[in-house]
Amino acid sequence: MVGIDTNILLYAHDRSSPLFESAGEFIANACEEGIIGLTDLSLLEFYSVITDGRKISEPLLPSEAAEIVEDILSADEFEIFCFNHLIFSESISYARKHNIARYGI
Repeated sequence: MVGIDTNILLYAHDRSSPLFESAGEFIANACEEGIIGLTDLSLLEFYSVITDGRKISEPLLPSEAAEIVEDILSADEFEIFCFNHLIFSESISYARKHNIARYGI
């Protein structure tokens, strides 16, 4: 298992990042080699930052960020270490439904 943090996810989804390609390749290679470990707090932080225009030059829409988080939550290649998966999943769904961005979640 390889553990990753929020920064790797951000670089892999922020097309303006100079580390965009290398972070994406790192995640793809890690998926091929085994499971990627990630905390629910890293996913929450990813959502908050990637939708924040003050921190990302081309922020994602809340619906786009929620789709990425949901894909990770359902992917066999990721093991999410979290306190309560159901509450976390419902929080992301709520944020998407109400177009909540940044730290509003």
